Amino acid sequence: MKLNEHLLMNQTFLVLTGKETLQTLMENHQGVNLLYNPNEPLCNIDPAIFDILIDFYVELEEYEKCQKLVDLKRVLFL
Repeated sequence: MKLNEHLLMNQTFLVLTGKETLQTLMENHQGVNLLYNPNEPLCNIDPAIFDILIDFYVELEEYEKCQKLVDLKRVLFL
């Protein structure tokens, strides 16, 4: 099965920002892939995950998502 990068990034964004839970994603999709372990506290995840997502959404010109990620990263790591 081929990895769907767009789905991976969107699912990670939704769980990371609290718009969806892992459980609701699992109920609504055949599979869930995330860039991080959602069972770990957010402050323990690699901050580079935010950079990966921000770069992805900049390419798509989805700047509102970028801003949410920048704000969340600032709260968690600065």
